Amino acid sequence: MRAPRSDRKVQIAAVVALAAFLGLALWHPAFLMLGFASALMGVALHGAARALSRRLKIGERWSLVAVLVGLLLVTAGSYAAMGASAIQQYDEVRETLPAAASQAMDYLSSQPWSAPLVANIPPVSELSEELMRFRSSIMTAINSVSTAISGALIALIVGIYLAWQPDLYARGVERLFPRDMRGSAREVLERVAARLRSWLVGRCLSMAAVGVLTGLTMWIMDIPMPLALGLFAGVMAFVPYVGPILSAVPAILLGFTESPMMALYVGLAYAVIQQVEGNLITPMIQQEKASVPPALLLLGQVLAASLFGFVGVLFSTPLLVVTMVLVQVVYIEKVLGEGQDDLGAPRAEDVDPADSGVIVVAMR
Repeated sequence: MRAPRSDRKVQIAAVVALAAFLGLALWHPAFLMLGFASALMGVALHGAARALSRRLKIGERWSLVAVLVGLLLVTAGSYAAMGASAIQQYDEVRETLPAAASQAMDYLSSQPWSAPLVANIPPVSELSEELMRFRSSIMTAINSVSTAISGALIALIVGIYLAWQPDLYARGVERLFPRDMRGSAREVLERVAARLRSWLVGRCLSMAAVGVLTGLTMWIMDIPMPLALGLFAGVMAFVPYVGPILSAVPAILLGFTESPMMALYVGLAYAVIQQVEGNLITPMIQQEKASVPPALLLLGQVLAASLFGFVGVLFSTPLLVVTMVLVQVVYIEKVLGEGQDDLGAPRAEDVDPADSGVIVVAMR
């Protein structure tokens, strides 16, 4: 049975959109990532404002103002309560890590089972130089810390605009399509926004759990700078698989300042925390939230890294979430004529139409 004419147009439009996405990714990847970050910010802000509006029975715009004021107060309060301490602890981590790395190398060099391997590793001084060159290449890729901060501020401002008038941007996208395609285009926007919001809620809860568990565990184990390590672990948990591995390195090196066995215990503690997060906390949170199969996550991270660099790794999962919804709606439902499957894209009747406008930037 042939697909209806409107569905065929949707399929053609999807192919054109994909080609435009890949072209923009090759021509100006930083702009594309900035637009996608803005869309994520808009989804998060509008979702929080809508939830608050339903609870307090007030308008969504007043709810958005309340959310922004609340975020500002929480940020200021957090900095006043522990900002100076966290900055001091991060400075201490930076100063302590070289000595910890030297102790780790000395210990491994003295062990028969690891001495041959260590003999082929460059000295710590050379490694430090390599790390500095690697860091310089990263900073060159993102053009400087100030550029990254400016990008974050732009994403926040654009996200606020998207959350303030989501319908305005949704209607603008709809008008890019013929009249008989606008309903399908609106449906795709709604379901992408709903899926992104669901994923963001689950990810933020998991990040908070990892940060708290890590900080408490390091404090109980009497590892230096537990607050800084907990914050770092929580932030890095935004990136599945890669983030937890990177977050464990500073803690393990600090463990070496106490003893090799303490470093081993710290590594085991991080492994246990990640197992608890991956097999208990995240499945419980995402029973009603969006989840992504592990194999797709890893492949998506590799592809995003090759296209966009480190920033692509940061946003690889939400990009994959959007791709899964597009496959579900455009191919599985429109082409194959099947309903919702394991991809789990929310049905149109289960989402708020106002959500669709906040993902417009990601489509441009």
